[in-house]
Amino acid sequence: MDQSGYRFEVVDDLCKLAAEKSGKLALWAGQGNLKVVACYPRAVRSLFEAGGVTLEDGSVEFFNMRTGSAVEILEALGIAPGEDTHEAAEPQAGSEWVPWFPVIDTGRCIQCKQCMNFCLFQVYELTADKQVQVANPSHCKTNCPACARICPKQAIVFPKYSEGAICGEEIADSQGGQDQAGGSPQTLQGNAAYEALIRRTQDAKQATGGPAGSPVMDMKKLQEELRIPPEVLASLNPGEIMELRKKSEKPSE
Repeated sequence: MDQSGYRFEVVDDLCKLAAEKSGKLALWAGQGNLKVVACYPRAVRSLFEAGGVTLEDGSVEFFNMRTGSAVEILEALGIAPGEDTHEAAEPQAGSEWVPWFPVIDTGRCIQCKQCMNFCLFQVYELTADKQVQVANPSHCKTNCPACARICPKQAIVFPKYSEGAICGEEIADSQGGQDQAGGSPQTLQGNAAYEALIRRTQDAKQATGGPAGSPVMDMKKLQEELRIPPEVLASLNPGEIMELRKKSEKPSE
């Protein structure tokens, strides 16, 4: 508690708490007058929802560290810079997992299932009532935002992404379903992406260089369109490619 009347708690990683469905999220939301200093409000709301907690409209005040400086945020909270106002962050158990994973903006999601059908790593699953959910956040490949780039409604948010709607920036109604990368979702999600991935494994022994049209060129094109890190593409194994082939042959439900 400080002179402003606020009790602060610092957490090591809000994304990690959401992935673990920590009880702290419900505790904070239930206390009323919650103020969250983190990233974009759309990302924070989606993180809480991923953790099983819905933040009611008007019940939370957000302070965005991506767009405001620390001094500006402290001033808005009525706190003098330099005050020791928070509890120490809890020590985290040793783990190499980086909490990089998508969350779903349910207000924008139309349940088209393109994210689930595209993902190679079984990050998404359907609930009992056929709603797409992020069921296995730790399966996601660090720094890969590809599923967000094929979403026709920009409903997939990666809070740790660098910029744009993918990291949680608000979306103007005039943007509609236009993809932030500049291409239509249909183009990015088309057969060329699937075929490029499939050919990579089929021709793995030859994928060390070659003329235009070779697996290397196809993968380079895919990397540029979907911004998939090269190390993620390089990590795909035959089993993942086989799974992708099955999904590519099956129409979206």
